[in-house]
Amino acid sequence: MRQEQRRFVSQELILAEAIAEFGQYGYGEASLNRICDRGGISKGRLFHYFKDKDALFLACVQFCYDHLQQVQEFFQVTPGDGVEQTFHKYYQLRQQHFRSHPHEALMLRVASLSSPVHLREQTNQIMERFVEATSRVLMNILPAVQPPLPPSIFSEAVRVFHIASYYCHFRVRILGVLPEKEQHEEMEHELAFFDQLVHMMLYGLFPRDSTDQK
Repeated sequence: MRQEQRRFVSQELILAEAIAEFGQYGYGEASLNRICDRGGISKGRLFHYFKDKDALFLACVQFCYDHLQQVQEFFQVTPGDGVEQTFHKYYQLRQQHFRSHPHEALMLRVASLSSPVHLREQTNQIMERFVEATSRVLMNILPAVQPPLPPSIFSEAVRVFHIASYYCHFRVRILGVLPEKEQHEEMEHELAFFDQLVHMMLYGLFPRDSTDQK
């Protein structure tokens, strides 16, 4: 294995163990010793790549948002789908990602809700860049929904998605840490709640249009 490959593998291993640690214990209770012990990583190797706990925490936050964005980047609208159906499937893609990577979901929850005060500005900047990237994807796909939305409300529609997804992500249990038999039920419950929020913000309290049912 070439040096560059070894370096990549080492960093990936450290990040994987650190994401699990920060996700489970939060920043304050997370232990670099435990990260090293669980991953069979020497302290010297960890500090070779990350100068301190702060740098490691921020790298974990960046990795998780980057990984999620890679999954979302190539989403395409299903022909004939309306805006609600499109948002439903886009959010479902996130669910599937977090089900496969539950430690990353926990890490992002920690970063968003309990990031240490001295790192909050930097974690907020990482999150804002992710939100901007997600907004660009959604702005690019909204012209394909049917019936078409007026371009003048694209930005408001995107804001609706962000509000609904943010609220749902931080109010429900993390899918991947549930027993397998409970995961499908939880996904359906979360999706239904997400759909309700999206519909209410888009259309108020009027009944759903039967043409936009899933």
